[in-house]
Amino acid sequence: MHTVFLFPGQGSQRHDMFQPYQGTKHFELIKQLVEDELQEDVNQYTADFSSTRHVQLALLIVGVSSSKQLVDAGIRPDCVAGHSAGAYSAAVLSEVLTLKDAIRLVDLRGRLMEQAFPSGYGMIAVQGLDLNVVVQVINAHQDDVYLANENAQQQVVLSGSNTSLRAIRHTLKEKGARRVIPLSVTVPSHSPLFTKEADQLRNAMKNITIRAPKLPYVSNQTARLLRNKEAIVEDLAGNIASTVKWHTSMKMLTERGIMNFIQLPPGSIYSDLLEGAFEGIQALSVEALSVDYILQLVQKE
Repeated sequence: MHTVFLFPGQGSQRHDMFQPYQGTKHFELIKQLVEDELQEDVNQYTADFSSTRHVQLALLIVGVSSSKQLVDAGIRPDCVAGHSAGAYSAAVLSEVLTLKDAIRLVDLRGRLMEQAFPSGYGMIAVQGLDLNVVVQVINAHQDDVYLANENAQQQVVLSGSNTSLRAIRHTLKEKGARRVIPLSVTVPSHSPLFTKEADQLRNAMKNITIRAPKLPYVSNQTARLLRNKEAIVEDLAGNIASTVKWHTSMKMLTERGIMNFIQLPPGSIYSDLLEGAFEGIQALSVEALSVDYILQLVQKE
């Protein structure tokens, strides 16, 4: 294996994220399918990011359409990894889920999250403080704050109530955090607060046809390559209530010989995190490079 496609999650969204793909074949087909399934204008998704449902559906549209564009150009992954909601785009490309089922599941996921926590909750990014120190601070903190994402050894995300997140920021700064940044996410993703919603997603997945993956899928929860459709379904449902072990996943992929880490749009946050973190790899952002140039780089390996 040499190449992995990385699908970003919430926090990477931008209001212009549809713009580069408007008029392209896959984007227009997927946009029309979403509008037919959900009976709404998808342009509202990028206009209003106060809705986690809008953000997640927008990420699905861009993730799937841009990845199919790469495949059409001859850039084929050996495995797929999706961060949080990006896991649903990864599941579509690996053909575990049909696009239509993924649309319905992401729509449900977003609705469940908004209904559970309509206000008063969120997430913060902590930069420049070692993961182990952050965990110690969380454990010493009495309120509902949880380790949501392990993005890098010194870049993690916490979730919880806005009150608790404000309270813990001071301690994190005292311990040496370089930056503590509120994210544009309105729910406490990847925390035990969503255990009930994870169960509801599991039940919904019993009513759809799940297929064996054509590409290995990297688990958010275990940082392992999954080739079993039941295990992938469990990861998709359960990741809403579990820590995303992203850094551990990337380390695992390098140990398995992956050389080309290609981040799908929007943004370049995950390719940027990989730069300098691991030796002998190429961390490429589709937004920053042309498809033809990425193809040349991948073919050199």
